[in-house]
Amino acid sequence: MLLSNTDMAALKALAMSRGTYWKGNPPWNGGLPPSNGLIFVDTADGSVLTNSTPSANIPTVSIHSNGSWSGWLVVAGSVDISGDVTMKGLIYSQNDVNLHGTGGGSIQGAVITTNRVDTSSTNIDSQDIGNAPISFNCPNVQNGGGALSQNWFEMPGTYREVSGS
Repeated sequence: MLLSNTDMAALKALAMSRGTYWKGNPPWNGGLPPSNGLIFVDTADGSVLTNSTPSANIPTVSIHSNGSWSGWLVVAGSVDISGDVTMKGLIYSQNDVNLHGTGGGSIQGAVITTNRVDTSSTNIDSQDIGNAPISFNCPNVQNGGGALSQNWFEMPGTYREVSGS
C-alpha cells in the first residue's frame, strides 16, 4: 500500500481540519503524539517530499516514550521509535523508519516506508526486536486501533451547496 501525492494531500487537509497537522518536527517530538487518531507531520515548508528536498526541511518524528497510542501516524520524512510504547494502527513514513527498543512495547497494525529521499533502508534493530515486535493487524490498520471513524466523510474542498436546489 503506497499513498499517492493526492492521498497525502487529502490526509493533510483532514489533519489540518482536526488540528493534528504539524510542519517540521512537532513540539511533542520525543514523546507520544498528543492525541489518538490521524496525525500528519509534513515537511518544514509544506512541500511534497522528494529526493531533492533539502535535509533541513525533512522531519524525523521521534517516539522514545512509554505508553500507548492508536491511529494513523503519517510523516513526510522519517520515524524513529523506541521505548515501552504500544502503537495500534498505521505508521506511514515517506522516508525511513528505525525501530529499536528495550521495553515491552509493540506495534499492532502496519509499518510502511517508501524511502523517497535516500537509498538507506528501514532498520529494525535485530538486538531489540524481541522487545518491540510488529504484528500485522488489518482491523487496526483500517480503523487506527479504534481511533478513526469508519463512516464516510467529505474530502475538504470537494463539496458545495448550490443555491435554489
